[in-house]
Formats: sequence, C-alpha cells, structure tokens
Amino acid sequence: MFFSPKCQLLVVLPEKDYDEVEYAEVLRACKEAKIKVVNGCVSKGPCYGEIKGKIKPDVILDEVLMDHYHGLMFIGGLGTRDLFNNILCHKLIREALQLGKIVSAIDFGPIILARAEVLNNRKATIHPTEERHFSATGVQYLNQPVVIDGNIITARDKNAAPEFSEMVAGAILKIGFSA
Repeated sequence: MFFSPKCQLLVVLPEKDYDEVEYAEVLRACKEAKIKVVNGCVSKGPCYGEIKGKIKPDVILDEVLMDHYHGLMFIGGLGTRDLFNNILCHKLIREALQLGKIVSAIDFGPIILARAEVLNNRKATIHPTEERHFSATGVQYLNQPVVIDGNIITARDKNAAPEFSEMVAGAILKIGFSA
C-alpha cells in the first residue's frame, strides 16, 4: 500500500485497555486517506486492548519529534486513565499545537488534553461519564459526538469513532498537503 510520506499520525496508546473499536476505525480512515499511522506508547512493551488486541509500539513517547508528524491522537479505553497526568503526553500536546498540528482525542482521551491545559475556554466533548472532569478545567463542554475547535478534535465515545476518524484524517490531509 502506498502512503504519502508527508502525512503521518502519531496515535498514543495506553499500555493496557485501549479501545479496540476506536483504534480500528482510526486505522480504517487513515488507510483510506493514505495516512501513515505510527503507534506510540510510554514504554517499549506491547500495548494490550480491552478485549484481545496487542500492538507493539513503533515509537516510545520520549523519543518523539512532533515536527515529523501532522497529528497527535489519544485513543480511549479504560487504560487511558493512566495517561491523564502524564507530563510527557502534556508536553507533546502543547508542542503539537505550537507547531500547528492536529491534536485529537476520543472517549476518555480529552481529559489528557484538559490536564495539559490546552482546552481552557475551548469547546470539546468527552465520554458522558467523565463530563465532571471538564467543569473544573475551564472547558466548554458540548454534548455532541464530535467537536472541532481550531486544531483540536474531540469525540465522545466509540459510537462517534467513524465520524471522528474521518474528521481527523481530513484535517491531517489538509495541513499535510498545504505544508
């Protein structure tokens, strides 16, 4: 399969319990758009899905150079909670936005963006059970499947994964081919 060397998405997975449905939708949309997906994790070991998925990361987050990517994405799932306060994730988010990259998160992932303090006075959505985390961080919560605010794209849950994945792929192609 041909992938555009210009368009790459760094997908950050938790070490355990990532949402396999969300991840599969992202892979599908990126494959159709010819965007290369690079899997990132905080460690070298495999990442395990909530059901049976197992992915070996392509890159460890402390080795990432954000200028090599057009987007940064956080997949949801229960394991994403382990990344909420990860300083390295927060640094990559801020760096990506400073470089004009697309930053996206689905399910529980938007909490990572909120804790990185990049959602202050911005519109975003999140899994309904986690809405309370937004009220304390200055986020304008919208009860919608997908929300776009500038270069930040958030999605509520796995039911929104197809639309979310298409929106992220489209945004990456837009900035990838204009660069």
